[in-house]
Amino acid sequence: MRKNSLVLFLLICMVLFGCLFLKDIAFLFGGNEEKKDTIRQEYIEKLREQMMEGREKVEVRYSGGAEDIEDFATEAINEAFKIDEPGTSSDYDYLRTKYYGANIKIRGWGKNYSITYDFNYLESKEETDEVEKKVGEILSTLYLEQKTDYEKIKKIHDYIIETVAYDISVKNNSAYDALINHSSACMGYANLTYIMLTEAGISCRVITGEAHEEPHAWNIVQIDNLWYNLDCTWDDPIGAKNDEYRYLYFLKGQQDFQDHIRDEEYKTDLFQQNYPMAQRSLKK
Repeated sequence: MRKNSLVLFLLICMVLFGCLFLKDIAFLFGGNEEKKDTIRQEYIEKLREQMMEGREKVEVRYSGGAEDIEDFATEAINEAFKIDEPGTSSDYDYLRTKYYGANIKIRGWGKNYSITYDFNYLESKEETDEVEKKVGEILSTLYLEQKTDYEKIKKIHDYIIETVAYDISVKNNSAYDALINHSSACMGYANLTYIMLTEAGISCRVITGEAHEEPHAWNIVQIDNLWYNLDCTWDDPIGAKNDEYRYLYFLKGQQDFQDHIRDEEYKTDLFQQNYPMAQRSLKK
């Protein structure tokens, strides 16, 4: 009798509140706005977990009102990218830039729907794990413990220039391609730079935009209270020798980086407030 009562209670909740099921977890989208916001955040975190595991297909069942389900299904992905947990460098910008899009299907009628995410990634979970392991091994050989932030960035910049070659086919474009296969286009350079610097204790972001009217990716890094531009791809020109280091795009201020145009999300007042850029390049 108690079991039947529990089943009835859950059915009533589904009808009255509306809920999402991700694997075996129910998310109720009823009640006051504060409760709805809390549950939505829980959903975003669970979706992020699936993406961190490299799941290519995630299926969700939904019961309730459908007023904003389409917008939320897409918004949840973008919100998942904003979570930056201490202790890992493969979330946040790394997850966002290895993500290669998703096909979202919403099916159903009335109050019953199913949402299917078909995710694409530039890099599998197994490849990301290998990158993290290899990065740890490499950093231990660079002896960065007593180095200044400037010296750490230079060491990692030089390692990447020395070991990675630009893939002119642009078919390889992940940190795994850059680190393990030693060949990548700009996203691989930027993501490898991001994970190596982050693991070395340097605050770093991946920036996307255009350079010479072509899609491009680079990094910004923090030294003291200011942020500087860093483009390892353009410091590693095609045909250059592996031990030929260039610093034309190393720790550049905005005045010296005007051939790189950011995407709109990096031009907002809030972003510029959070990441105040140096106007002049850092020279030592």
